[in-house]
Amino acid sequence: MSETTHLVAAYFEVSDTEEERILKAAFSSREPLRLKNFPAKQKRKAVCLQLIATAFESERIYSESEVNIVLANIYDDFVTLRRYLVDFGFLKRTTDGAEYWLQPNSSGAKQ
Repeated sequence: MSETTHLVAAYFEVSDTEEERILKAAFSSREPLRLKNFPAKQKRKAVCLQLIATAFESERIYSESEVNIVLANIYDDFVTLRRYLVDFGFLKRTTDGAEYWLQPNSSGAKQ
C-alpha cells in the first residue's frame, strides 16, 4: 500500500458494514461500475475512490484522455473523480498531466 493510500486507510478506517452502506448509497451499479452521487464527506469519498481505483490496471500508463474515458463510464463528472483519485493518492501523474498510472500497491487494483 502506498504511503498516501495507507494514510487514507488509517485515517478513514471503516468497518465492512459501514463500507457496504457507503457504497450502496453512492453507486447505482457495481457491474458495470456506475456512481450515482459523489459523496461530500471525505471518509465516504475515500471509500468510493478506493472502489473506483479498481477500474485501472496496475503497471499500465494511461493518457489523460484514457483516464477520462474510464471515469466517464463511471460518473458524468469524470474531471472531479480524476482530481480526487490523484489528491487521495490512488493515481499518480506526470507534472504536465499527460500520463497517469495506478499508485503501486493501491488496494483493489486489477492485475
